[in-house]
Amino acid sequence: TIMGYSAAAKVSISPSTSNGHNGPHSSGHYRYEKITDEMVAPYIKLVNATVGRLARVLPSHINLDDLRAAGLSGLLEGLVKYDCSHPNANLNGYLSSKIRGAILDYVRQIDSRIRTARRDEKKMDEAVHALEVTLGRIPETDEVVRFIGVEKFLRIRELV
Repeated sequence: TIMGYSAAAKVSISPSTSNGHNGPHSSGHYRYEKITDEMVAPYIKLVNATVGRLARVLPSHINLDDLRAAGLSGLLEGLVKYDCSHPNANLNGYLSSKIRGAILDYVRQIDSRIRTARRDEKKMDEAVHALEVTLGRIPETDEVVRFIGVEKFLRIRELV
């Protein structure tokens, strides 16, 4: 486990560079095949900060521990793939991007309702509201069906 989370990465650092040399003074980029708690610990605050920022705009039913686990996965991937030989290399910026991306990928994965379904649901709400205004009362189901069409009504109804 890494920082209390199970992960594919194992313990101990194993840097290797593209030029075949090992060690902190060799040129080229490092690729860590094994990650330790000591490597991860300094960036846990970055994971927590990213989770905190995203949690404010995400639905409340999404578990924060799940977001942290996804963020940690992004952190580990970032540590493994970071290329410090790149000009303007910025580890914190790179890791922030990987953490955020992993969290958003997780949210997309668990969000079973696709955007078009949400858009259609919104259209249904708008149709009901428009009929309420026009009729001065809550519309009957058959009135909503006539207003938005049978196919769309059934598709939306199936998703809700």
